[in-house]
Amino acid sequence: MKLVERHLKELWCDGLIMGFVERQIAESMLLQCEPGTFLLRFSDSIMGAITIAFLNEGNVFAIFM
Repeated sequence: MKLVERHLKELWCDGLIMGFVERQIAESMLLQCEPGTFLLRFSDSIMGAITIAFLNEGNVFAIFM
């Protein structure tokens, strides 16, 4: 919650953050997009972490922050 309040509040209020998205749903969403598309989501496996998921030539990759 501190992360959202301090750093993502404006993006949340602008409607650019969907909320909690499961990994499988994020991957299926990205596979329908152009390569280079990315999304940020709360990690399923690391409490308080943000996952950057991105599409690169038909493959979805994830990086934990």
